[in-house]
Amino acid sequence: FLLSGLRLSGANNAPLALIETFVSPLFRPYWQDLSQRNPPFYSFLEEVTGMAITTIEQDIQALSMPPRVRQSLAYPSTDLSLRILRRYKASGRTVLASFNWHLGEENFIFSSTLKQKRHD
Repeated sequence: FLLSGLRLSGANNAPLALIETFVSPLFRPYWQDLSQRNPPFYSFLEEVTGMAITTIEQDIQALSMPPRVRQSLAYPSTDLSLRILRRYKASGRTVLASFNWHLGEENFIFSSTLKQKRHD
């Protein structure tokens, strides 16, 4: 089961990211309910099933947008994107996979701080 939607930004609600979430067949009884909800979906699934999401794996990758993603994001001037894949796991198996296609260039900047461990 695939849920797709846009994350919008600013007063003009410009597309910021396309979110595509694949839901495991384990949750077939809840697909209709999920289609009426806003993310995060995993918290709803934990609540109704009692299944705990114990691990979320995340991959961040710079990619060219496929045509369907460019179309969904209103044909941005560049096809550069930052694609974030999150895999939500329960009991060691993936139950949700979310592909977040963010506009590239100045639209998405990932920042982090690294600290050096002192060796005396």
